[in-house]
Amino acid sequence: MTPPRSAQHRAAHVLRLLGQAILLTLVYLVGTTLVSTLHLPVPGNVVGLLILLGLLASGAVRPSQIDELCSFVLKHMAFFFCTAGRRTHDPR
Repeated sequence: MTPPRSAQHRAAHVLRLLGQAILLTLVYLVGTTLVSTLHLPVPGNVVGLLILLGLLASGAVRPSQIDELCSFVLKHMAFFFCTAGRRTHDPR
């Protein structure tokens, strides 16, 4: 992923990331709502992942529609787990 060149490109890039984040958040919220409504013994985020898998398999969502955000999250995955990793090694 190359950095955008101008302010207009940066704005378009940010808006694409925001749209992808909204899409993934909506899938997550649908999953958690289904779990709480139907009293399923499965975590809501797992149901959300299954919904996303179904959307990808059916073609309703193309991988290119979520590629940039997923690449960003995977690239910075260690950052998201720094606190959790530190707490597991804390001697207290």
